[in-house]
Amino acid sequence: MMKKGFTLVELMVTVVVIAIVSSALLLSWTPAQKAFNLRHAAFQLADDLRRTQQLSLSTHTFDCDPLPAEDYTGFGLYLNTSSSTTAYQIFENCSSDNRVWDSGEEKETLNFAQDIEIQSLEKTGVSVSSLSVFFVPPNPDTYINEEVAGEEAKITLTNGSSTAVVKINSSGCIEVD
Repeated sequence: MMKKGFTLVELMVTVVVIAIVSSALLLSWTPAQKAFNLRHAAFQLADDLRRTQQLSLSTHTFDCDPLPAEDYTGFGLYLNTSSSTTAYQIFENCSSDNRVWDSGEEKETLNFAQDIEIQSLEKTGVSVSSLSVFFVPPNPDTYINEEVAGEEAKITLTNGSSTAVVKINSSGCIEVD
């Protein structure tokens, strides 16, 4: 008469196989998580650009005291690799004489996920240390460092081993590569 069950050898082989598969998954988890965080940061930046565009089109109340409402000119997004490679600001422009970020106009400061930073900023193929992308209603016109026609901004993010690129042109088209 035979007894049904598992032998000690069969159980040990099963445990070893499970341990090998688990360690392989654990070792590949970190690079996959870093790649996911990079893509997520790029799409979050693109989403914040779109949200800034929408703020310029909305009937949002502005905090430009003591300036009159007619001096308001729109919302923008500001990045500066000299001061921070891990954060950027959404700002409301309270000055009708320019189309770029000025100190004190910050509406919101946003940080990238851990280990994600700005690798480079480009304006129409030329490397720059700061970038203002500014939207003026009602169209909204898109200004890239005060230029409105024929410009393209390219923001390259990195996680240390790979990159993701967010582009916006003067027509307001935003894409993630």
